Amino acid sequence: MNPYLKYTFFFFFLSTNFLLAQNDSYNKEETQKIITVLEQKAKGDNWINATEQYIDDLINENDFQQAHKQLLTLFHNLGDKTLNWKIKVVLLERLAFLATQLDDLKNTEIYLLEALRTYKLHQDQGLYLGKLLNTLSQAYYHKADYTKAEQLLLESKVLLEQLNYKHTPQYSSVLNNLLSVYILTGNEAEVKAYKQYFEELTPNKDSLTLGQLHLIQGRINIAILEEDYHTALLQLLEIKSLIMDENDLDNVITYYEKLSELYTITNDIQKAESTLLELLKIIEQQKGTTHIDYAMALSKIGYFYDSIQQFENAKKYYINSKALLLNSVGKYHVHYISTINNLALVHESLEEVDEATKIYQELIELRLDQYETQFATSTEEEQKKYQSKDWMFFSNYDYMVANDFWPPSKQTVAHRYDIQLRYKALKFSHQKGILDKIHDSDDKPIQLTYQQLVEQKKNLSDLFLADQDIASTLGKINELEKQLAFQINPEKVIHKTVKANQISEVLEEHEVAVEIVRMQYKEYDGSDLVGYAFFMLSSKSPYPRLFILRNGIALEQVQQKYAKDIHTARGLGIESAQEATSTQSSSLYNLLWKPVYKKIKQLNRKVTTVYIANDGIYHAINLSTLKNPKTKNYVLDELNLRYVNSTKDILSMKQASPTPSNHDIVLIGNPDYLNNRINTKSVTAFTPLEGTEKEVKTIQDLVQSHPNYNPILKLKDSATERFVKSLKSPRVLHLATHGFYTPTHQEEIKYSLMNTGLALADAAYFKQWKTTSSTKENGILTAYEAMNIDLKHTELVVLSACETGLGTSDNNEGVYGLPRAFFQAGAKNVLMSLWKVDDIATQKLMTYFYKSLLSGKAIPLSLKTAQQQLRQEYSSPYYWGAFILMER
Repeated sequence: MNPYLKYTFFFFFLSTNFLLAQNDSYNKEETQKIITVLEQKAKGDNWINATEQYIDDLINENDFQQAHKQLLTLFHNLGDKTLNWKIKVVLLERLAFLATQLDDLKNTEIYLLEALRTYKLHQDQGLYLGKLLNTLSQAYYHKADYTKAEQLLLESKVLLEQLNYKHTPQYSSVLNNLLSVYILTGNEAEVKAYKQYFEELTPNKDSLTLGQLHLIQGRINIAILEEDYHTALLQLLEIKSLIMDENDLDNVITYYEKLSELYTITNDIQKAESTLLELLKIIEQQKGTTHIDYAMALSKIGYFYDSIQQFENAKKYYINSKALLLNSVGKYHVHYISTINNLALVHESLEEVDEATKIYQELIELRLDQYETQFATSTEEEQKKYQSKDWMFFSNYDYMVANDFWPPSKQTVAHRYDIQLRYKALKFSHQKGILDKIHDSDDKPIQLTYQQLVEQKKNLSDLFLADQDIASTLGKINELEKQLAFQINPEKVIHKTVKANQISEVLEEHEVAVEIVRMQYKEYDGSDLVGYAFFMLSSKSPYPRLFILRNGIALEQVQQKYAKDIHTARGLGIESAQEATSTQSSSLYNLLWKPVYKKIKQLNRKVTTVYIANDGIYHAINLSTLKNPKTKNYVLDELNLRYVNSTKDILSMKQASPTPSNHDIVLIGNPDYLNNRINTKSVTAFTPLEGTEKEVKTIQDLVQSHPNYNPILKLKDSATERFVKSLKSPRVLHLATHGFYTPTHQEEIKYSLMNTGLALADAAYFKQWKTTSSTKENGILTAYEAMNIDLKHTELVVLSACETGLGTSDNNEGVYGLPRAFFQAGAKNVLMSLWKVDDIATQKLMTYFYKSLLSGKAIPLSLKTAQQQLRQEYSSPYYWGAFILMER
């Protein structure tokens, strides 16, 4: 953990003296009067302050939602094209402030970027430009984009120094904000430099300016950082009278809050309490009991009582704060969300289980609402960052669902399951929805932007694999994704809400749906726990049944050993492989499947088919290969297992699929990795796969005379990456070649789709790829590139290669790998492998599979039949159990 995180103080001041007009909008006469006054204000030398003050007098801060709506209406009524640029800039800055108060960081960024663009068009430099840069930096700071925040702050600092504005409050504010960035990012060298800077300055303690206040706060920041609380407290107490004499309520609030925090840290609880209660009275006297500052003070007092375990007092203040915040800033604001989260924790401490559970449910639903809004115009990287902030809410809720002390009600279990249906693969669903809109669109600008995006993604993937710098290309991709998002209006991408009862209604009498959820939460003693929750649905009940394997960490260790053993089985020979895997298979059956299957049978004794949505270690296991030590049967023989990404996919699977209009079955095999080149020095060693040529030719012979299939065979130098990317929804795409997967750390998940892929013609030279040849393919089809192939009407993709089902697991999104990419491209089914496969066994499995498919059997049954046939020749699951089918 970053040692600086605990002691970070934030000092950033914005004018907050907004006054709310009584009317909701301005009529033409009122608008004309406002334009006349604003134009006069904009003519003077002091145009910034004059214009700001006039705008501030039009609106009121007691209701930020209303104030934002009203100012936005005024902005539109004034007319962008004829509006004086100075007025436009100030209006946009004021709108950005209101958006910040509403925790609307997306619009904050949009307003400020437009304000900056407009300002720079008409004036190169100026104090106000420094302010805009500083303010925009805080928007990125709160989005956790510290790199952009630092860049903007440094630009503002240099500008103000060039203009000789080092004496201004704006300059000292920039320094404080830079210090906050460096503290939070653990940049010790910069923190040390700023410490020396702040220590060398001696503010005038007889008269306090805003700039001097910033400098003192910087010194206090550093004292707290070094845990020198006594010095920090003395410095704060020295300026109390000056703070009060200034009569700036914002500074007073900041001062009292920091003073109370220091009293608490130094264990002077009585003074900490009296300081906060005194602050509450000051705010009440100056702004009343309905103002947001009053609501925030209530929340601060609640947090104080919470920290000293006076939970009843904490609850009272949190409840009062919650009601006021709901009315002033709304339920989506960060302060409302943090307040009710703290209230839920207090309810939990008081063992008020129902109250805590209800709030956790509200929290998660609020965040999901925000996801669906934020995702509309966010890049993939921004979406991931946005989701990563909320693990705590799910962790707290999962503790309420999974702990032994308070068994959850059936309504709570159903709610947690419904949340999983809504949350899992949300990013995938959104991105696929956008791709579908693009493929369906005949809008030329959209298609042009999309093609540019595809080309840049290709470049990024190739650069990444060649170990070259990707920063510039990644920036271009982010810009193009934002541009495309605005062009296609992704807010119209509908996120369908699915409930448990809808799935229950389509299940047949012999079917059960199982949604597996890897839960991470903290035990009451603070220890980290991992549990695997199984939400089970049958046709007989609209409420899912919950079963939890609580020893998740131990199970994951066992699975890792099994994965290692199954990989080593490849070189053991048939009999030794069977011996090596048989005991492990039975052991895993007892640990991972037996207790689950027992609950499934209790739910539905007639069950023959189980739909399973995997999570965690279950992604890397073919449950059909586990052996029941009692019956000596594999799960393959006892059940029909059908793997889905989410059990909500069952709804679309139950709908009748239209007959494919494209009968092409594209067969790719034995690519020429050297592409007929003689020089083989400094190349990646992809060994020729002559067996795959035999595999695809056998399939070609099988389907040659079938009326529903038109085989297209591509071998050796014609098995190119460019050809695969050019495909337009063939009925079947069969890829028999080398696959690769490099494990990715969770924090680098954005690169995981580039760490897995397929080798095609010319692939041996991919390390030699250069940007100068960006129009040429490098022979490596990564998952990152595959998701842009047009497979919207493709019935089946077969990945007949090693480890094509592996990838980096994300609890909420599934596995980032080749199957995800082909599903996002539009495929309905993907057949993939979980470990390195035996060449001859794979050829036979594929032959049996296509024979069964051509006889009229469904895809899932065709795979099961093929596996059972192959097992007659190879008894070890290493040979027949590597492939699984994922359906959507």
